Amino acid sequence: MTNTTQKARNAVATATAGLMTLVGTANAADMPHGSIETMFGDNKMTLDTKVSAKLSEKVGAFGRCVTTTDYNANSVVPFAFIDLSYSLGNGVNAVYETQFINLPNSTLITPRLGLEYFKQTGKYFSLYTIGTVNIPTEKDPVANGEIVFSLNYTPKLGNHSKLHYVVGAETVTNFGKEGLNFATQNFRLGVGNKSLEGGLAVNLSETPSSFNQTIGGFLSYKF
Repeated sequence: MTNTTQKARNAVATATAGLMTLVGTANAADMPHGSIETMFGDNKMTLDTKVSAKLSEKVGAFGRCVTTTDYNANSVVPFAFIDLSYSLGNGVNAVYETQFINLPNSTLITPRLGLEYFKQTGKYFSLYTIGTVNIPTEKDPVANGEIVFSLNYTPKLGNHSKLHYVVGAETVTNFGKEGLNFATQNFRLGVGNKSLEGGLAVNLSETPSSFNQTIGGFLSYKF
């Protein structure tokens, strides 16, 4: 596979996710907000873009695109998804998700259904989790479940400081009839202010037959 083909697919997936997000938030009640993070490690680099918007009192949209550059394999692999959520109350939302998965010769579009939960404790601690199952299609007929769990803790460095600590962890676990399909764990430790954060980063990934780790740094911009 040539770099040109990989970059083209990367551009298509990113553009598709971006376009769908823009269309979905065109009439949003609130301005979209999100973040752009670059993680640069010893063997891989990731670009992680998130955009969310409130479309109405109970309906929200969230888009995310993660592009991974593998130095050793000389590859650029995108992954993107769009979530539409409906509030059920008490921090619980029903979610319809569409994933765009890069394959060797095509992009697999996979619909999913699930529930998500968000809780903010005080000013500095937040918890988010979502569980989904795929809707089997002709190109993706095998059922699988996926659980995402995210914790963030951002206390101030001091009572009058404009800086805060950044402590974050995110796990993704995908499983099927035979057990684990894949899992990832991303950890962040650093400092930041209202719009910029940076520090140390560790990304781990596992499949039934492999384990990979990337250690490096991260820089994130919030908008």
